[in-house]
Amino acid sequence: MKKMISFRNAIIAVLCVTIIFLSIGFIVLSLKLKELKEDVDSYDVTFMSVEKLSSIKGSNIEPVSNAKIIEGHKEIEMQVDMNYVHDEVVYVATIRNNGTMKAKIVDVMGSPDYTVEPYKSALSPVTLTLSDVKGKVLEPNQEIELRITFNYNASNVPVKKVFNYKLGLITEYVE
Repeated sequence: MKKMISFRNAIIAVLCVTIIFLSIGFIVLSLKLKELKEDVDSYDVTFMSVEKLSSIKGSNIEPVSNAKIIEGHKEIEMQVDMNYVHDEVVYVATIRNNGTMKAKIVDVMGSPDYTVEPYKSALSPVTLTLSDVKGKVLEPNQEIELRITFNYNASNVPVKKVFNYKLGLITEYVE
């Protein structure tokens, strides 16, 4: 009878030790899974800020403009009022790769596209220039600046020009 009790106690002890080892194994496994879950690559390239760098007036009235980031930090909406020849407004937008993967700037699309006809003539005599950021590769947490310049060129009859403009960011991940 004593052998039966000691055998039963031995089985219970082995089962308790097995349960303890299984618990430790599940704890280690859950920590590894949590670590793997947090290591998932993320992709997020956005406009972080847009600031007026300068405003030059060609007469006694300064050009008026404003810009704001919209649509989940993927677009910039601008409104510009230019009054006279030689007015100029310059903005700098900061593009940042917030993700953990490399990203390439495919294009910065304007709407309307004032660089082609018929919109180019609708904007005339104002010209729009963007700094060249196409094809630039951004490492994680790297930033690049996009310079946006509106310039009122010489014309025969100066006319107040009021227009809206949107910029959209098109990017892709790089392996």
